Amino acid sequence: MVKYLILQVVGILFAQTFHVTELMTLIMLSVLLLLLLTRLDHIVLPLIIICMMMFRWTAVQIPSIDITNPKGSFTGVVDWVKASKTGNRLKVSTVGDYPFSFIYTDRDNSKVLPGDTLHVNGNLVIPDPPRNPGQFDYGKYLKQKGISYILTKGKIEQIVEGEWSINRQFFEIQNSVRKIINTFVDAPFSGIMTGLILGDRSGIDEELKDRFQEIGVIHILAVSGLHVGYIFMMLSFLASGLNIRGKGQFWIIFAGLVFYAALTGFTTSVLRASLMAIMYSWGKMREKNISTWNIIAAAAVIILAVDPLQLFSPGFVLSFGAVWGILFTYPRLQQLDSHFPKWKEIRKNKVVRGVTNLTMVTIGAQIGTFIPVAVYFRFFPVWGFLSNLFIVFLAGVAVISGILTILSSFLYSGLASIFGHAAWSILWLLNMFSEIIFLLPFRKLPLGGLSILTVIVIFVVLVLWVWSIERKSIGIAAMATLLFWNFQIWSTLFTGDDVKITFLDVGQGDSCIIQDDQITILIDAGYGGFGRDMGQQIILPFLAYEGIKNIDLLIMSHPHSDHIGGISAILESVPVNAIWSTFTDYKSQLNTSNLDLCKSKQIPIEYVNPGEIYQLGKLTLTCLYPTERIGKSARNVNNASIVLRIDHEENSILFVGDMESEGETWVTKIPTINQMDIIKIGHHGSTTSSTDLFCNQVDAKIGIISVGKNNKFRHPSQEIIDRWENQGTQIFRTDQTGAVTVISNGSSFTYSMMLKNGSD
Repeated sequence: MVKYLILQVVGILFAQTFHVTELMTLIMLSVLLLLLLTRLDHIVLPLIIICMMMFRWTAVQIPSIDITNPKGSFTGVVDWVKASKTGNRLKVSTVGDYPFSFIYTDRDNSKVLPGDTLHVNGNLVIPDPPRNPGQFDYGKYLKQKGISYILTKGKIEQIVEGEWSINRQFFEIQNSVRKIINTFVDAPFSGIMTGLILGDRSGIDEELKDRFQEIGVIHILAVSGLHVGYIFMMLSFLASGLNIRGKGQFWIIFAGLVFYAALTGFTTSVLRASLMAIMYSWGKMREKNISTWNIIAAAAVIILAVDPLQLFSPGFVLSFGAVWGILFTYPRLQQLDSHFPKWKEIRKNKVVRGVTNLTMVTIGAQIGTFIPVAVYFRFFPVWGFLSNLFIVFLAGVAVISGILTILSSFLYSGLASIFGHAAWSILWLLNMFSEIIFLLPFRKLPLGGLSILTVIVIFVVLVLWVWSIERKSIGIAAMATLLFWNFQIWSTLFTGDDVKITFLDVGQGDSCIIQDDQITILIDAGYGGFGRDMGQQIILPFLAYEGIKNIDLLIMSHPHSDHIGGISAILESVPVNAIWSTFTDYKSQLNTSNLDLCKSKQIPIEYVNPGEIYQLGKLTLTCLYPTERIGKSARNVNNASIVLRIDHEENSILFVGDMESEGETWVTKIPTINQMDIIKIGHHGSTTSSTDLFCNQVDAKIGIISVGKNNKFRHPSQEIIDRWENQGTQIFRTDQTGAVTVISNGSSFTYSMMLKNGSD
């Protein structure tokens, strides 16, 4: 079965790479079937498997259609309804000649059930690709769920009630379960209980979710194999209590697990664990020798046969990775008993043995999920084993209490109330443990900035250490570890003198991160307000992606919200050594709040003067403007923007904030702005900046305009673009290119854009 799974995965990858048509797949299948009559029949079965996967892949591909009228009315059937903080999210499959699915957020929370037919009016848009390095690819996420478009500015015109269906019935049951939990489990833990039972995290506080993710237990809120294990245990006890054996016990387990999987929406982890439990029960009933590896492989084969797209889903990889890690690691760690007699003696105590066994399982799961965790989350929870040791156990007890609460509510509300209060107490204890572990030092190990090859090598080293226990020799593992660390240490001696400058796409605002192998400089932090925080949403993910652990210098060009809005999120999450600010008496709640936060964290704020030169790493920073008198007297705070020249050997970059023509009059008197290599064009390309004299004097090779897509100010002005281009300046606009990354080697530049074609 394991070999069958490998062939299946090969087939999926082959189909994804070469995009073979359905007709060609059918022709290939026919040829292979004919080969069965020949002596080459031994190679036919693997090839048939690959062809079947290719056929299945092409069948599930989202159709690429040309929307001739993206704005209008659309009719479709609701596939599923999920609660969210902004309203119910609906997946709708259209009815007509061009079938496709779209997602729509119903903020009115209309009474919509799966199977209903909707007549909806709105605008269909294709999800944006990632516009910054390290940004979550929402479009890819939706595509894996079979969703092509998002309906915006939508309104439900008519709801036609659908007929009875299993999907519809289970949705009603889910709503009933939510009501029972909210009735008998008091806030604030009713949301956690709903997450544990149903996998619905819409009612959980964002702070708690972030905390659970950082300590490595976010998986308990996604309904995982752990929950299925407790359900399986309860069903087995039920069958034993009723004195039911053999086939009767199997059918109780089968029916119970299928019901629970349907109740949770057949999520990958639940489906995987349910399939494994059902196959295990079937084998026990038939008194067969059970191979756990065959069971897990069979579960993967079934899931991928139904939906090959799951192969690229984080849920699939994490779920099967965890099980693989446990199956590989646990029996080998158990062999420590035979190698260390004192350890075996200590483990004779039942409590110690239970705790150490659970720790071994946790270690195995963390090793098995190391690669996907490093790739998707870019950090490793250092205290993950401790978190799982206590919190996962408590979560399991809470699941049992929650299920008893739900079941007893149909018998006697007083009994349900008792179980509900017990569940609340367990969740309170769980939350307390999470807060304690969250306060421990070094709670996470950043893995951002590591290449995928380095991540794989670390994984191999970890596997070798576990494997060495079985071989009773640590020589190979120790040698691999030493070779890895030697490579890491010596490789730093061969790093170039390159400097990376990333102009992030923060919408209608500015943010640029400059880094070499010694220092990191952040210039502005984008917009903040009205539910948007570019520091939290864009800059912090980028820092994690790059593996940047602290900021040496944060420069606030001027105190407008589109430049300093994300600073508080940065200060709360990343150590900042120093801050530069401009001379101004500008008052705003945001600016005052940021300055107060700097003081509370004892971060020094410096007000640099024109002519002052600083050396940071490989960079030379020269402040050109403004003086204290000009900055404080400026009628428009834009003209108090810090103007900064940054040099890397022969290469030069000019930052001007939002400086307008009045400020440019002063700056053009400074000869050091002549013939720059790169300029961050002022005020998002507005006509208030970039005068003829200024453009002529700067005469830049490359100009970056940081500007929001379809912004209400209609920035940048075509007049300004033409003015710069007439100077021979190549223009990059973040609304069209996404983030722009420039690499300086000291004598020349190379650059790249997130959106390769320069547009969406």
